[in-house]
Amino acid sequence: MSSLQVDSIAAIGGGHVDGTGKVVQCVYHEWNDITARTSTSFGLATGSTLSFTPKFADSLLVITYDYFFAVEWVSGTIQTGGAAQIYHDGTAIQSVAQKYELYNNALDGVSVGAAAMLARQTKINSVSAGSTSARDIQLYFASYTATSNKATVNREGNYSNLLVQEIAQ
Repeated sequence: MSSLQVDSIAAIGGGHVDGTGKVVQCVYHEWNDITARTSTSFGLATGSTLSFTPKFADSLLVITYDYFFAVEWVSGTIQTGGAAQIYHDGTAIQSVAQKYELYNNALDGVSVGAAAMLARQTKINSVSAGSTSARDIQLYFASYTATSNKATVNREGNYSNLLVQEIAQ
């Protein structure tokens, strides 16, 4: 039987032997609950919640939502739009300044009553784990204007996805 004895291990080519930058864990979640909002205040996309427990307090969490998003005209003005934010432990990671990440304006009068836009959207944010306590990661969204347009996640039962990667620091 052979054995190997080493006094120390050195990084080769600038790599890290301590695991820094490596994925510690990766959790995937998908859902197809349909949630619609006609409010300009941000509300939870039903089914988007993932309870996540980091393995290390000093890790970086990279959170990616890939979601099906629709905005459509309801009444009044012909502008329609909406926006979404990733929430980590009850707080928006990166607030959205304006609620028109996805937006349509049918000013020509031809599209009145039919202004709508549907698209797959992706949001990626990161946040320090801060502790090894469980926390909820959620997608919140809002419409551009109250009552005159509607924003919907997973319209017609389309699927959305969430990927959380914990990265050693």
